[in-house]
Order: sequence, then C-alpha cells, then structure tokens
Amino acid sequence: MALRYEVKMNGTDIFLIVIRWLHILASAVWVGGGLFYLFVIRPALKRNSEAYLGINKAIGIEFKTVVNMCIIVITVTGILLVFDRLTEDATQTPYVIILALKIVMALWMFIQVHVQQRKSEFLEAFGSANQPMPVGLRRLGRAVSGYNLVIIIGVVVFLLSDVLGILFEEGLR
Repeated sequence: MALRYEVKMNGTDIFLIVIRWLHILASAVWVGGGLFYLFVIRPALKRNSEAYLGINKAIGIEFKTVVNMCIIVITVTGILLVFDRLTEDATQTPYVIILALKIVMALWMFIQVHVQQRKSEFLEAFGSANQPMPVGLRRLGRAVSGYNLVIIIGVVVFLLSDVLGILFEEGLR
C-alpha cells in the first residue's frame, strides 16, 4: 500500500515561503558574514599588519552596505511574519514570549550596529584616545562589545528562531 501525501498551496502560502526565505537569507548573510570576518578575515589581516588598517576599513565600508540592506529585509519580512504567526490559532503564550525576546534582541542588534557605525565615523573624524587598561579587561571588553556583541546576539537570535519553530509545531499538534 503506497502512502499518498498531497500538498495544496495557494498564493498566500507561496508568498509566506518567499518571505521566510528572504528573512532567513538576510539573517544568515549578516550573522554568517560577521562570523566569517571575526574568525577568518580579521586573523588573516592581522598577520599582515601593514595592510590591516586599509583593507579592514575597505571591508567595513562594503559590509556596512550589506548589513544595512539585511536590516531592511529582516525588518520588513519580520513584521509580515509576526502578523502571520500571531494570527494563527496554534500560537500560544510561550511562543509570544520567545518572539518578544527575539524581537528585543534583534532591535538591540540594530542599535549596536548604529552605535558602532557612528563610533567609527567619530573616531575617523577625531581620532581615538588610548586609555590605559589592564590587558585582560581590555580583551574581555573587546570580546563582548561592538561587532562581536552583534554577532553573539545574532547567534542567540538564530537559537530563538529554532525554539519558535518547535513551539509553533507543538501548538499545531
């Protein structure tokens, strides 16, 4: 006996698939690009310190454009996806709580990017003042601030997305 599984999709279903795909793609490009920069490009550039500042600045300019486009796509598609999920009967309180946390963390990422872009523009215009600080504290501060913090938050947002998927599937059962 062969099992038949029939899938019926309408225009709305196809539209939502495209929206989800764009949302995931923009998120993956942003966070994945940041991880690639942190773990591949930056270490490679630091080996050649003479080229580091110029190339790093050029990469930053190009990636800023990509990140800003990703923020726009994530925001627009995210709004559509929120309305889609919150109108489903399968959406329950835990889903809404995790979704709110994901949105807050995404907004925190957007703010961090904005702050870092302004900070870069300020430092470029006025230079930076090096303040003495213990090496360990300086390394820790660098590890959990700036673009590193954006990537850390981004990875957590991806985790929350998976949790939302599981919660929604559970609500459908």
